[in-house]
Amino acid sequence: PKIKEKTLLIPNDYTKNLTEKKLDQVYPFPYELCDVDKIETAIKNKDSKYCYEIYVLAAGKFTFIIDAVDGTILWADRSTLSSSAGIMKDLTKAINKKP
Repeated sequence: PKIKEKTLLIPNDYTKNLTEKKLDQVYPFPYELCDVDKIETAIKNKDSKYCYEIYVLAAGKFTFIIDAVDGTILWADRSTLSSSAGIMKDLTKAINKKP
């Protein structure tokens, strides 16, 4: 899918309990830990190299991977996982899943 062809921008605020070493173990595709300004710039410029992660807390944790070009939701998951590593494992499984 499109996600593995793009660099996933992950806000630094989302990785308090997740080191780059751990992230490398659970997410084998390109990513970058960054500040929100980088994500805002990618969205403003409709940069096709990037997608980004956002989450919403409401009766669980909803995680979305959004295309920076047009705001298309590339992946969504409702999870009770509090672990960012667990969510990234689920994303990796979804990306690698055969159609």
